[in-house]
Amino acid sequence: MIIFLSNVDWANVGYTFAKAVKIAGGDAEAFSLRPHPLNYTESSKVVGLAEIRKFVQAHCKTLVWMHSQMVIPPIDSVKKFAVFHGGSTYRNHTKKVNKRFNPIVDVSLTQTQDLLSRGAKNEKWFIPPVDTELLRPDYNTYKLRLFAHFPSGGRKGTVNIDAVMKDVQNHHRLSWKTSKRTLPWEQNIERMRKCDVYIETMRGGVDRLAWGVTALEAAALGKVVLANFKDPLQYESEFGVRCPILGNNTKEELEANVYKMLNATDSQLHSWRRDTRKWVEETHGMRPTGQRLLEILT
Repeated sequence: MIIFLSNVDWANVGYTFAKAVKIAGGDAEAFSLRPHPLNYTESSKVVGLAEIRKFVQAHCKTLVWMHSQMVIPPIDSVKKFAVFHGGSTYRNHTKKVNKRFNPIVDVSLTQTQDLLSRGAKNEKWFIPPVDTELLRPDYNTYKLRLFAHFPSGGRKGTVNIDAVMKDVQNHHRLSWKTSKRTLPWEQNIERMRKCDVYIETMRGGVDRLAWGVTALEAAALGKVVLANFKDPLQYESEFGVRCPILGNNTKEELEANVYKMLNATDSQLHSWRRDTRKWVEETHGMRPTGQRLLEILT
């Protein structure tokens, strides 16, 4: 059994990894010490340390520490160890995290493009899956092109995105919906569902040009997605397919891609949205991700 352990399972990644493994025919569980604040419909089991240790000793063949945090120390009965690097802990404390995990893990799973090549042992680029059965596409089109952006809190880049969109509105008719209000996951998905184009946070800085789970969720909903994208060719080399996400790495690039959406015909936009959904299903859905996890972790 593969067990994914979290202190808090940020972005629900440990749970989705475990579910993907099960869908691909493997055996997996996800545990967390604390519940996630966004109240996901399905999530890791919240249990205490004693129960986790007991379960790991009895059932675990591969242990994955999630989010660069060692929830429990290594246990002798476990055959293989891995760590998942996917957020600010690894980004801000790279050397410290590598020093802790590199001596004991067999493989490191790194989520976003900006975190690659920082010295993690036996590194594999591993983008979390989205449940394309749960996130059904909505191809409804709007009288005016509807763009949306819902950052989780005061993220950097939102001011720049808003400025670009308001400037475009001065020259072109469109609908623009944005809010900094953080909602539970299910409610956020519903407001993301109601648009043609979803704009993910513009993080800023050449070392932080990476899209995350929200971009995949929007793509699964059948939206054209504009997001930070450091190197599309590196993605294509790793996953063997072209990624349909369009860049918003700079204000100029964002503006150019917004106008591209505005000048497209309804037929073109509809085709792009279907292609985006298909890409998620075939490359980052539960089954293909679960199969890749099994190949690497067993």
